[in-house]
Amino acid sequence: MTQYLKSLYLCICLLGGFISCQTNESITQDEEIQTIMEGISNQAGQEKNPYLTAGDKTYIIGTQDGNFPDLGGHTPGEMGGVWNHLIKLLDGFWVKMTDNKGNSCWLENAIQYTNYPFGSKFEYAPLFNNSIRVNRFQFCPQGENGVVITYTIENVSDSEQTVLFDFVAKTDLLPVWSSGTIGLKDANDVVNWDAQDAIFKAKDLGNNWNVIWGADQHTSIYQLDAPTYINTQGTGKSASSTYTITLPKNQEKKLSFVIAGSKDSEEDALKSYKDILANHSEMLEDKKMYYTQLLERGRINIPDKKLQEVYNWCKINTEWLAADMESAGRFLGAGAIEYPWLFGCDNSYSLQGLVATGDQKLAKETLRVIKEMSEKANRNGRILHEMAFNAFVSHKGNTQETAHFVIAVWNVYKWTGDNKFLADMYPYMQKGLNFLLKDMDTNKNMFPEGYGIMEVRGLNAELIDVSVYTQQALEVMSQIALIMGEEAFASECASQAIDLKERINDLFWDKDLEIYCDFYGTREQALETTKGAIEQVRNTEYRWDVAEVSLQEYEDSKKKHIAMYEDMYKQFEAYPTGIMKGWLTNKNWVISTPIETHIASEDRAIRQLDKVRKEHCGEYGPYLSAVERDRMMTIATGVQAMAECAYGRVDEALWYINRIVDTFGRTLPGSINEMMPDYGCPVQAWTIYGIATPLIRYIYGIQPEAYKKTLTLSPNLPSDWDFIEMKDLPVGNNKINYKVKQLEDGLEITLDTTEKDWNLGVDFGVLDNRISGSIDLYKRTTKDMLWTYQLATPPYLYQEILANAGTMQNKGLEIHLSAIPVQTKEFSWTTSFNYSTNKNKLVALSNEEFQLKSGYIEDGWTGEPIQQYTHRIFEGGEVGNFYGFKTIDIDNEGRWIIEDKNGNPKPISEQQAEDKKIIGNGLPKHLLSWDNSFTFKNFDLGITMRGAFDYDILNYPRMFYECPVNLTRGNLLATAYEPKYGKTVLNDQQELQYVSYFIERGNFWKIDNITIGYTLKLKNDYLKRIRIYATGNNLFTFTEYSGLDPEVNTQGLNPGCDELGRYPSTRSFTLGAMFTF
Repeated sequence: MTQYLKSLYLCICLLGGFISCQTNESITQDEEIQTIMEGISNQAGQEKNPYLTAGDKTYIIGTQDGNFPDLGGHTPGEMGGVWNHLIKLLDGFWVKMTDNKGNSCWLENAIQYTNYPFGSKFEYAPLFNNSIRVNRFQFCPQGENGVVITYTIENVSDSEQTVLFDFVAKTDLLPVWSSGTIGLKDANDVVNWDAQDAIFKAKDLGNNWNVIWGADQHTSIYQLDAPTYINTQGTGKSASSTYTITLPKNQEKKLSFVIAGSKDSEEDALKSYKDILANHSEMLEDKKMYYTQLLERGRINIPDKKLQEVYNWCKINTEWLAADMESAGRFLGAGAIEYPWLFGCDNSYSLQGLVATGDQKLAKETLRVIKEMSEKANRNGRILHEMAFNAFVSHKGNTQETAHFVIAVWNVYKWTGDNKFLADMYPYMQKGLNFLLKDMDTNKNMFPEGYGIMEVRGLNAELIDVSVYTQQALEVMSQIALIMGEEAFASECASQAIDLKERINDLFWDKDLEIYCDFYGTREQALETTKGAIEQVRNTEYRWDVAEVSLQEYEDSKKKHIAMYEDMYKQFEAYPTGIMKGWLTNKNWVISTPIETHIASEDRAIRQLDKVRKEHCGEYGPYLSAVERDRMMTIATGVQAMAECAYGRVDEALWYINRIVDTFGRTLPGSINEMMPDYGCPVQAWTIYGIATPLIRYIYGIQPEAYKKTLTLSPNLPSDWDFIEMKDLPVGNNKINYKVKQLEDGLEITLDTTEKDWNLGVDFGVLDNRISGSIDLYKRTTKDMLWTYQLATPPYLYQEILANAGTMQNKGLEIHLSAIPVQTKEFSWTTSFNYSTNKNKLVALSNEEFQLKSGYIEDGWTGEPIQQYTHRIFEGGEVGNFYGFKTIDIDNEGRWIIEDKNGNPKPISEQQAEDKKIIGNGLPKHLLSWDNSFTFKNFDLGITMRGAFDYDILNYPRMFYECPVNLTRGNLLATAYEPKYGKTVLNDQQELQYVSYFIERGNFWKIDNITIGYTLKLKNDYLKRIRIYATGNNLFTFTEYSGLDPEVNTQGLNPGCDELGRYPSTRSFTLGAMFTF
């Protein structure tokens, strides 16, 4: 964090349940959720804007005045209406009402639209001399192939009113976009009236596509080919049903309609219709509860209440795009109204925000679908770009998406800790790396070719975002491979990641402009890219439905952009043929990806961040192209916020986040557009990346490693925030409540968790990170440990069995501190300090089936002739305890005097087994290390030191060779004839004994390594640097231990034994040179 921390207060409670936080800033959960569930209404001027009523199997798209005009561009004019994923059911529906005097009118131009998390409501102006009021509420039940529309008709007069209510619907049974490619073609619709059930049944004559609709009130009045309120371009059939409604004075009645569909049969559509009609009230309550629980999960409380509101609605918006598709599974779509289906690129961003706000299930489901559908379509590891609801992969994938997918999987895995999920993803991700580094890297320079996020015509080269995300994919796969037990592959990926990072920073960085380039390639590729940009601008058509400017302004802008690119083309022509370099042709927003991913050096990152803010931004963040400077997008602004956060600049990040917030509700109440401020898709999944991910990952500083049961906190509060709070956030199998409060002299951090056995840590930095560090607490319980148990025969066939019945607990503290005490132009000193302490306990040795009656286990063996166990571990005790006779003196004849069970002295010849006791412990209680690095001009010096403290060593050589009786057996130490306890030498008849006298303190401090070097910088194209160095290893050990080396084995159940036959540690010296080409 960038602010100065004089101190850090850490209060961590590991509890089976939550502790309530009694502070002024605590979340008033019920009130906030109630406010959100009451919805948001539109503003004047938004009536013709689109809306989305969302479900996971159906959705409704129309305009906020309640109408259904032709909408959308993907399938021109056909993106609105009532949809059942694969098929469109209706072009729309309308209502015509007639009073008892014969006056008729259409329900039109709703005066207010209210968007709820769970549905939509339209309120209409009073009808028939202000005697009748009508509102319409609609929702899409979860998991159902249908929708519900409920009209509330209220008589606000003082007399009874009777009205005729005509519900008019127009079918448009046609397949989703791109279906023609796979042979799905629209045919004529036919509509029939079913008098028995008073429902309409419609079918596409060329397919098994069906739609059925009707009401919860019976009628026998209907009309086929009924007139609709507006003429739509759909070629379906219209029909109306008429209902008589009698309203007592000042009373209201409800009339509910159900529209249900099926892509397979009329029977399926009818079943859905009847289920929904019978249970729609309960389904609505279920949907309300579903969204209430969504809001309760991952709740934030921050000083910026507008941002808090947008965060909550972002979670809702994202859920609106969840689709449960029969032939594929459940996944997150990209954006409504144009792209409600599956995209690889969009989800690589969206899912990072989704899982950080607590929806682990949808994040994993989406990645599984992407993987499975990509495997079917590509088979080679390539990740798809786009798949509509017909399960047809219409775009097999841009290069960047394959790398980005790996990153998304890793982020989701870190939050969930789901090992099966990772194992399922891993083989295809391996194929993906092969696709990137072999299939797509034809010139073998580690920069994969092909399109990235920005699909600019001609920009099909070695792009910055493709290279950066490939580098991150390699870094991620090096960690995943270790988890999967493939160490060689992990090492290979790690090495490639390091190399690629260096190449990106070396070849993509423009030293003159101090910014990363769009792509790396030849002069000819730069010319082709510029030509492609000119063609793309020239061929882009004016879209009246999304345009922010007039046609004339649009044409003028096109001419200006073409002229700029033509000038650029002339500049590039001046370069020598075949030159390879980084090129800035478009200045696309993705040039910030090296900073977003933190692979840029800090000085470069800060320079580019400042430059982008000053020169590349419009009112709402970075332009998509800083050359064209005419469009902005939420994902571009979100990535820039992430880039600022990555280098600790949360105040600057908040500027970008709040630009997204500024566009909240511009088109659709409660939502944010894809294109800023108010065009493109009015609901867009990747918005959550720009809102939630910077908040959770960087400002809250929540860094999970659920697979390790580890949670690290690194809060970084903006300068004008004095608190943050998080409630009920799922992390793996855990759930956390977390609060940070700014105090005068530091931060107070409080964390409550539902699981007790997680490792918890806090990262911090002060003085602009000149001093930084981390504090980690852990409490880990290992169950089902193996041990050998004695059995009765019968009933068992054998007298021994190896069974999982033991339980071990470890808890401890780890502290890491790093500092840069001195940093000048010529001299620097960097130092780091690590400390850890651990306490273990053998909780249990038995379970219900297998018991160890003794209550302890023994390990370690002295061998001949002593023949005793050296260690005993009691149930409830520590691992590593030496267990034997405690010597306290020596008698005048040179024989041991030991302490009996009551603490009294007795000759060792009278020893009893019960006299044995704990006489030491072989596990170090404290481990420390201290590393220092110095540079002065071209010289460098590194010193590495470490130590272990508060533990004991059983000195086997002394136990065997410091007793005169061993003279007849051939070996003795010189110390054998030194007096013991300052009295006399051991009696030459005193047998070898395992006693405490031979247990010594093992504390040590070592200077492990000293390296001194000199770097000679050369000025030629072939050899850049030569570094000459000298290294000494295992140089000095400071200890009072009398043996060869106090660094003995500390593993297993018998730690701390300096056994016989051990060789001395090697001290080595190396002189070498490193060449950089």
